[in-house]
Amino acid sequence: QMNERSSRSHAVFTLMIEATSTTSGGVTSTKIARLNLIDLAGSERQSFDPHSAMSHNSLQVKEAGAINKSLSALTNVIMSLSSSGQRRRSASP
Repeated sequence: QMNERSSRSHAVFTLMIEATSTTSGGVTSTKIARLNLIDLAGSERQSFDPHSAMSHNSLQVKEAGAINKSLSALTNVIMSLSSSGQRRRSASP
């Protein structure tokens, strides 16, 4: 269920660029590049103001911890995919 007070969101933007060139001998080659930009909503921070009723809600603290853990896991996946892509490109002639 979505929190009606939250404006948190994630965004994924993919930019594909294609460059085609033809040599004087008539040979045509095409290079394609893809750039993925990913914007993750920030981690949840908890207010520990002793006068705030919100700071004592253990369910919200647990939810915030789960959100932070999943964002951390997603970051690890993205970094791993990025690293494997770099290794693949550097191995290509």
